[in-house]
Amino acid sequence: MAMMQSNGMKSTPKIKAEVEMMTHDGVMLKGKFFTVPSQRVLDVLNDERAFLPFETEDGDIYIINKQFVARIQPIGQQVQSAKAAPTWLGQ
Repeated sequence: MAMMQSNGMKSTPKIKAEVEMMTHDGVMLKGKFFTVPSQRVLDVLNDERAFLPFETEDGDIYIINKQFVARIQPIGQQVQSAKAAPTWLGQ
């Protein structure tokens, strides 16, 4: 359900997805990405935006460049195990 903002633009209600994030320089951050209810963190990371809002455990909000992210681990979400790699990959 979209809501109208005072500037006339539509706004979709967001939820906060808790994650542990490792940056490209090895710093571990714990916080939340903002998603719509039908999105996973993976969907947010693969959308067309170059920058994403990220809320730290302290409540500070930073705008993160997606290229800065080395690894994301969702917290409190059931993670499905990956399928075995195809044999043609030589592993």
